[in-house]
Amino acid sequence: MGGPWSFRVKVTSHFAMRLRVPPIRMLLWLLLFQLAGFQPEAVAAIALIGSTVHSHGTSPGGSFDGLIRIQNSGTNPTTVRVYTADYRTGTNGASLFADPGVLPRSNGKWYALSADSMDVPAKSTREIAYRGVVPDDANLQGSYWSLVFVEEQSPIPPINTNSLLKLPSASIRTVVRFATIVLNEIGEAEPITLKVIGRKVVEEASQRSLSLLIENRGRSMAVPVPSLEVLDDQGSTVRKVDLNPSRIFPGSFVRLSFDLSEVPDGRYTGIVVLDTGDSSHLLAVKCPIALGTKP
Repeated sequence: MGGPWSFRVKVTSHFAMRLRVPPIRMLLWLLLFQLAGFQPEAVAAIALIGSTVHSHGTSPGGSFDGLIRIQNSGTNPTTVRVYTADYRTGTNGASLFADPGVLPRSNGKWYALSADSMDVPAKSTREIAYRGVVPDDANLQGSYWSLVFVEEQSPIPPINTNSLLKLPSASIRTVVRFATIVLNEIGEAEPITLKVIGRKVVEEASQRSLSLLIENRGRSMAVPVPSLEVLDDQGSTVRKVDLNPSRIFPGSFVRLSFDLSEVPDGRYTGIVVLDTGDSSHLLAVKCPIALGTKP
């Protein structure tokens, strides 16, 4: 949870293709692409410095502000686009994005950015400021959030004709987007309300795991620390799995996967604990686990 998120790497090209080939064949492909004039761009050197979350404890009518630091560690200057978006995770655990202000608990319309683009010289750091005001609405309570995306802008090189093979060349533009969360916590802290809405044992080849889908049904963001203890029929611990903390926003879902690859075939009882830091709201779930045998 330390560094800013790199949400997606989006590749756009004049020719879209997806390769799944062995390493030696991949070298042959690369050689052919080079002869054909295929020239991929260098990976972006842009990154965000600081926390993943800019959290503001506020009240209705209150103001808030902050700075987002953008670093260019490369040797060439670049230009970045900066914009906001709503964000949550769906029932399949996938990230969902929307225009700012669309989702019910969005704060995307509450604040403004100091710029929507910025030049970042080589080996330097620049800052984007944001400033906002919470609506003066007494009904506001809990967590409200949105994302600030920072995306490097680079032109798509023109299509050229390779003089050797007389073929049109292809160029790939790799666009890296980083995001940080702007979060408003309004009012007193509320009890965390997490619910397990799905559980299953997944066995694929040599990979085994216990998969749980967790929903946050409260009004405040939760950051539980998940753990699993696998017990045999004598109550002895066969395996213990600890996962990194998972951020779950209100109305959002997260899918947890506990590795069971080292657990022998058999029937077990799994005890999953989601530690939210509040002992009075500790969520513990018992899960039957059958490996290598019909449930």
